[in-house]
Amino acid sequence: MRAAQAKFRAKRWEERDPDIVVQTPEEALVLASIVEKETGRADERPHIASVFQNRLRKNMRLQSDPTIIYGLVGGKGMLDHPIQQDELDRDTPYNTYKINGLPPTPIACPGRAAIEAVLKPAKTKDLYFVADGTGGHVFAASLEEHNKNVVKWRKVEREIRAKEAEEAAAKAAAAAATGEGEASATVPPAKNAAAAAAPALAPTETDSAPGTSVAADMPGAFADPETFTGAAQGAAPTAETSPPAAGAKGEAVPRPIRNPKR
Repeated sequence: MRAAQAKFRAKRWEERDPDIVVQTPEEALVLASIVEKETGRADERPHIASVFQNRLRKNMRLQSDPTIIYGLVGGKGMLDHPIQQDELDRDTPYNTYKINGLPPTPIACPGRAAIEAVLKPAKTKDLYFVADGTGGHVFAASLEEHNKNVVKWRKVEREIRAKEAEEAAAKAAAAAATGEGEASATVPPAKNAAAAAAPALAPTETDSAPGTSVAADMPGAFADPETFTGAAQGAAPTAETSPPAAGAKGEAVPRPIRNPKR
């Protein structure tokens, strides 16, 4: 992988825009790693690269949040909370809110699109960007314009949190209903559980800032539990089923089938 990346970078370096700020292939790799972590959208990477290079030209600090995180965890994981003020102020070689220029090493393994974006960035005058609530960013050339965009993003954040709270409450209610249904002697417990969990299996449609993932359980992970209740005692399990577990009184308890597509 490293050899393939070096070969790709060397070729693209020869084709680079002569006006770019980075002076060496190594610097290009460092900046590309920041671009890689700032957005998951390939179409945005040249614009993101343009913002960072415009800031470097003006001797402005990059102020990239992913560099703060890398300075704290060293690439060994992710923060389990939003960046706190004391973390923003912490002195690390990677905190681009505190250091001038580029950090000493890459903070990730950049893909081809990020490397190409740094070597051929978009032509803009933008110096700022912030999440827009759709998975992308909105850009600005002035601090005044940027601050207005931040206000809009804060509103979106509040709406996201309110929606997440509603979904959590609905999930808790569904879980409570499932617990009550398991006491029924006429309906198999697994069937009750599958029915109650069905609404929670749909993907969560929430917008989030770059770098965060949206959890989405895959539907269809459970098959009809009646498959097991009719199985003959002592029959060997097949590739489509798993052996039934013993219940409190030795009876067979329905068990979900593994989804072969998962």
